[in-house]
Amino acid sequence: MNIHFECQRFKPLNSHHLSLSEVESDLVATNLYLERAGKPIAPVVGEFHFSRCPQECWEDEIRKMKAGGVTVISTYLFWILHEEREGEFNFAGDRDIRKFLSLCEKNEMLVLLRIGPWCHGEVVYGGFPEFIQERQDKRTSSPEYLEKVRNLYRAYYEQVKDFFYQNGSVVIGIQLENEYGGKDRDYIPSLRKMAVEVGFRLPLYTITAWPPNGSLKGDLLPMFGRYPERPWVQNTQPLPVHNRFCISSEKIDKGIDVDILKDVVWEELPYDDFPYATCELGCGVQVYEHRRPIISDRDAYFIGLMHLAQWVNVLGYYMYHGGRNPQGRYQESRSTGYPNNCPISSYDFQAPISEYGFLRRSYHRLRLLHLFLADYAEEFAAAQPFFCEKTGGQIDRKVSVRIHPEGGGYLFVNNHQRLVPYDPIENAEITVHTAQGSCGIPRLDVPSGVSAMFPMKREYGLIRVEYLLAQPICYEKADGVTRYYFFVPDGIACRGKLAAGEGAHLTGQNADGETLLVANEGQTPAFTACKGNEKTELYLLTQQQAESLWKMNGRVFFCHDTVLACDGQNYTVDRATASGNCIGIRLEEMPAHHPMEGDDYLFSAQPAKEYVLHVPRDIFSACEDCRVAFRLVGNVAQLYCGDTLMADWFNYDQHWEIGLKRFRKQIEQGQKITLVVSALDKDHPVYLECPIPRDRIELQLEGAASIQRQTFPCDESCM
Repeated sequence: MNIHFECQRFKPLNSHHLSLSEVESDLVATNLYLERAGKPIAPVVGEFHFSRCPQECWEDEIRKMKAGGVTVISTYLFWILHEEREGEFNFAGDRDIRKFLSLCEKNEMLVLLRIGPWCHGEVVYGGFPEFIQERQDKRTSSPEYLEKVRNLYRAYYEQVKDFFYQNGSVVIGIQLENEYGGKDRDYIPSLRKMAVEVGFRLPLYTITAWPPNGSLKGDLLPMFGRYPERPWVQNTQPLPVHNRFCISSEKIDKGIDVDILKDVVWEELPYDDFPYATCELGCGVQVYEHRRPIISDRDAYFIGLMHLAQWVNVLGYYMYHGGRNPQGRYQESRSTGYPNNCPISSYDFQAPISEYGFLRRSYHRLRLLHLFLADYAEEFAAAQPFFCEKTGGQIDRKVSVRIHPEGGGYLFVNNHQRLVPYDPIENAEITVHTAQGSCGIPRLDVPSGVSAMFPMKREYGLIRVEYLLAQPICYEKADGVTRYYFFVPDGIACRGKLAAGEGAHLTGQNADGETLLVANEGQTPAFTACKGNEKTELYLLTQQQAESLWKMNGRVFFCHDTVLACDGQNYTVDRATASGNCIGIRLEEMPAHHPMEGDDYLFSAQPAKEYVLHVPRDIFSACEDCRVAFRLVGNVAQLYCGDTLMADWFNYDQHWEIGLKRFRKQIEQGQKITLVVSALDKDHPVYLECPIPRDRIELQLEGAASIQRQTFPCDESCM
């Protein structure tokens, strides 16, 4: 099978046609990418809601995100959490945006504020307080409504004004509104004008690109989204895959939030004037009462890689870090007029970082992409996408290339599709035609389930790569040596053609300039090139080894535990140690269930069982946190401290995991921890991808892990 790419026509760079900024700064948008200090950048934007996380955990979670390669945190300010009663503003405790921004500043983490007024985020009324929700003129350019918004923006501005990017701090921009499908074309421009008048003078102003509407001008950056599954669809049947797992030039996912965006006209707008940016790539999804999909690390990895293949140069995820709602009834639900029933507390979202701060495998896999963008952004952002000449086969939606105007680039291949696996790619020949000549891959075999990118005609220090079936991660310069790290995706037979750069000498397995089969060499160099005092090493890692690779302060190291980025002096490692006796933790089933606060939501008619989780009051004298895992058979689990609902879980895979640090205060006070599990009725309509026994309740303590914290100077390795 011969696959051809014609890569002759490149889009010219234009940096003077947009008016996104209201200030002079070194952060500038072109039509192709963002620039910082005159150089192309490829930011990684991760959504994290500070108000859905205890403030005492904020700094740890910021550092975990930074260690994962996130360079910008995006966060909602939900109106209902800051002005629940008109005129009474609340920025205390977990709502303290000023404190959150000060921690971002301390840890050199940029921030994009999503200031609404309407936000969504599975919050009741989309984040509107009741005094706004009851208005008929909400989300319009009505002067009376806009005056309410102006008061809100003023309050926000007073909290965040000391943290603007152009003044040496971290807030680079604001998003106005969210998913606006109304017909008032003056509304979004009015919000932007008003935000500037209030004081929000910043480098960037953004909107969600879905649904497209006539508000889009050159002063707002459209940011796109796509999710691997659509739990908001109002049925309980398997959904067609459509185009969610293909590589194409299509930017808009018309399936996002079709539960809310009804009767919307999807216009064609001049998106080519802007760099391709995303704010809601679903590396997880929220679980609703009626639909409970399971998002795998392959799904999450694909969603990031696919968008790089399509020319995204601002890679933005929703949610990158899960959370929990503040105590109260702040969740979206059908009882408040919204289409979906959400958990009262949990907003875990199956995110790379869970609501309790634990890392999923998707975190480690996506980190490999983020490290690549950090080290190669300057040349990669300039590489433009091209799609293959159509063959009429499945391969047409599986591959693309990004080619630099000066030649060479990367082949992207996706052979993963949720629930309906793709066929293997066998014996494909890739040929790329450019003005500088041809390059390609003579044989490509990709098993089902694999997504990857491979370099073609690139130089890595003193080593020239004609092609290599291994994916670049990052590089480091230390001790007079430049080390380039690659990994071989699972299931890929690594082949390549390498040569020494001019005047250099190359050594390594079969390093004779011919096509070769390269065995995985682990953490020793597979190839070395020398020229005088210069030395280049190229490492080929297995995928498992690569997922334990971290880079801090320019140095690469390997660690299987959770790493928190340097705080300026030290970085931190949280090591989990499994405990056979569950560290004194014990689960006891009670003879009867006694109704408590929260039982009336959704499932009060279902049978329930009650358990007590016995935890030693002094457990935190010996650990930073304790990770507790349960096997769960049932519909919904709820956790109470005393009589207060503190956590819940919609069962989707018969597992539930909590972190006891969330309940440290209550545990040390000796409060009773009660777990309530309701049954899944045999007739209850729900979409499940993991079968859950009906009309049964079981909760078993599977195990616990004690998490110990260690700190290391930034210039030392934890290994």
